[in-house]
Amino acid sequence: MPLIYPPLDESRKQIRLMRIHAGPDPRTMLVCSLESVDLSAANPFYALSYVWGPPSPTQSISLNGHITQIRQNLWLFLHALRARFCQRKTDTIRVWADYTCIQQSDLRELSYQVSFMVYGWLGIGHESGDEEMDRIESIRLSRRNNSSWNSISRQYSTALEVVASSPYWTRLWIKQEVILAKDVWLFQGEKAAHWNDVRFVSSLGRSRANQPQIRRATGSAASHKPQAASMLSLLDYRALHYNNLDLPELVVKFCNAGCQDARDKIYALLSLTNPDTRRQIAVNYQKPLLQVLLDNFVHWTGENIPIETVGEFARPVPRYGFQSFCSHMAKLLSSAELRELCDSPPAREAVTAEGLLALSGLSRVAEVLPIAGFDKHSIWPISERAPELVEGRGFVIRIITQPWLGGLSAYRQDRFAYVDAIPEPGDILGQIGTRIFFLRQSTGAISTQANSQRQPSFMVAIGSEPGEHHSVTKDIRRLSARQMLHPCLWLNQQLPDVSFRLVDASLRRVAGPKYVKAGEIEIMILCNAAAMLTLLTDAWSEAGRGMSHGHRGGTAVEQRTKHDSHMDESEHQGGWDAWCPYEFVLSHNVLNVWP
Repeated sequence: MPLIYPPLDESRKQIRLMRIHAGPDPRTMLVCSLESVDLSAANPFYALSYVWGPPSPTQSISLNGHITQIRQNLWLFLHALRARFCQRKTDTIRVWADYTCIQQSDLRELSYQVSFMVYGWLGIGHESGDEEMDRIESIRLSRRNNSSWNSISRQYSTALEVVASSPYWTRLWIKQEVILAKDVWLFQGEKAAHWNDVRFVSSLGRSRANQPQIRRATGSAASHKPQAASMLSLLDYRALHYNNLDLPELVVKFCNAGCQDARDKIYALLSLTNPDTRRQIAVNYQKPLLQVLLDNFVHWTGENIPIETVGEFARPVPRYGFQSFCSHMAKLLSSAELRELCDSPPAREAVTAEGLLALSGLSRVAEVLPIAGFDKHSIWPISERAPELVEGRGFVIRIITQPWLGGLSAYRQDRFAYVDAIPEPGDILGQIGTRIFFLRQSTGAISTQANSQRQPSFMVAIGSEPGEHHSVTKDIRRLSARQMLHPCLWLNQQLPDVSFRLVDASLRRVAGPKYVKAGEIEIMILCNAAAMLTLLTDAWSEAGRGMSHGHRGGTAVEQRTKHDSHMDESEHQGGWDAWCPYEFVLSHNVLNVWP
């Protein structure tokens, strides 16, 4: 029979508390009960602050007469509390633990936050940890007895390595629990210490590390362990009453802290930020992660994002700067989380947020030179014969461009690109990151069988950064260092629900001189969630490859591509990280089709 949670009356600001009952001996099953109480009349009770830990193994407890499974770290904490506070048969202790007192399937309850007196769980006790807790207690008593500073300092022998290395200090929710709690007691096994005493003893280590004799002995003032520095920094925040801070500052401060739900990278910090920000961000765990980040982008980045009206109904859409957008998103969205979003169509489709991005680097296509064709499994060189358009295939092309506004016709640039249709001379080329957009001012369509619904004047590709064009072939060698994603892998990674929509293809000009500056031309692209994920993936893949002129990591791949047409997808996986179009050209002697 499933556990039935006592209902909560939100109008009375009720919470659930769990009562731990005494047991006949420490080895018996934990027996606990839940009760709903008004927050104003709930004391005395203690909020448990702890790391959830992995979902398995679990342990059994009796909760309201039902056998319930809880995670092992909480189970160890409850055992330690029962051993310390429930030694007589009639003893009980009331606690609040989010795992058992909040109905985890009820997203409204997950959104409800309160501040209590906290018991923090650092982990089970062992010899080294017990020694450190005993040392904290000894120093506390010396301070209470007004012992001299020298006497207190001599009791500090080593840093609080066990206490400071607890995963407790690395978790994001712990930050706000420690900073905002009415009071904090820290438990290591059955031993406990007040947070201020832990901070004082840890600060002794920082003081000793800065003493001249310590620096001479160690050769550095950095003998204070990084773990202790992390713990002490959090306790300093509490001591200095750091709250009502700006959310962007908190995001940067705690961006490396861990949490099980990535949405908590925003939600877990709200209690620490100013009231105005808290009022503007509604905690809603029903929203997908990407929706939470985009809906609240202005608040957690601190950027002033302009809002444009788009479409027949003039809906408001934010306009992002591409570089700052990628930089901010990298703070809160890990590569694994990005990959998970890309691999989950329902997660993408549930995101309604859109964004506008402006094309940069506008130029006109002067020449298009096909180099290779590819599908999801193989790649082959294209000789002088015309490339054939086939659904599910793409092309590696070399593009030579010149400024489309005129006046600098002698200045030309080279780049490589992957496309699923061939652009023509005269097309306008613009760029967002490594994603290339081709626009044709005539009404004729850019032909492609891969997507018959594509807008007639618009197509999307991906390419390298441009380099200066020279008529002498060997001078383009410097482009060979520009690593690109392998074409087959690029085609495999394309998201089916990507929507890049051209908002303004009119190439608006500002009235003025004969030659218009590039900054006075505006072409906007409307991106859905999948399109923004695509741009982020492009940017982070490029950054991860660390493209530099001195790196030629594609050689091994090129040695294999001569036989690509005979290799299946599994054989490719070891060599698809980076690719050099120029080296492919050399190895297949495609240079004879270049000018």
